[in-house]
Amino acid sequence: MTHLSISRILLVIFFSAIPVFAIAATDLKTVLFEMETQEKNLDSVQFRFDQTVNFIGTGIKEKSDGSAVFKKPNKMKVIKDHPAQQEVISNGRKMWIYNPQFNQVWVGGAKDWATATNLPKGILPISNYVSDLKQYFDLSLSTGRGKNVDEIVLVATPKDPSLGYQLTLVMSTESWVPSETRYHSETADIATQLSEFKPNPVLKESDFNFTPPHGTDIIPFN
Repeated sequence: MTHLSISRILLVIFFSAIPVFAIAATDLKTVLFEMETQEKNLDSVQFRFDQTVNFIGTGIKEKSDGSAVFKKPNKMKVIKDHPAQQEVISNGRKMWIYNPQFNQVWVGGAKDWATATNLPKGILPISNYVSDLKQYFDLSLSTGRGKNVDEIVLVATPKDPSLGYQLTLVMSTESWVPSETRYHSETADIATQLSEFKPNPVLKESDFNFTPPHGTDIIPFN
């Protein structure tokens, strides 16, 4: 079983609206129960992301933004718009990583890619995500709350200390929308803001397949 990678922190997000009068969760057990309940209600999810990577010790910062779509079982399409376009697409069996700037596409099995990039078994935020969190991370609620009164902060530390990072989720107790994720290690701080959430959008199977443009260099990654 593998774990979350730096480059795929955005994959930890999921969404489903619940009534405003739902539990104003103050304990970890309740938070995980509500997260898991909402995960089960989702077949697909769509959102936009803005991410800032701060490389510690160098002063270098990188910003990127784009959109993401996930669908059960194990289908995904993540498009990075800036600073350079990139598309990561999976139909659950095959994975494509297309870089138009270099006219290249990396291709291989989805399982091989997940292993190579240290992704968890439930790489989708609507597929076994909460169970993976409970099994492979030590979880706690931060004593400091989010920017708003109705937000909580969930801290996830890998049980394998050699991984050397900590992940933080900021989410609303009204809608259970994680609006921000924070990743911290000795080498980088990564902050990801999520917006424009759409639960169970109408999607086509063709959204999760990719045909490389003519002349594209095809590179196997497995």
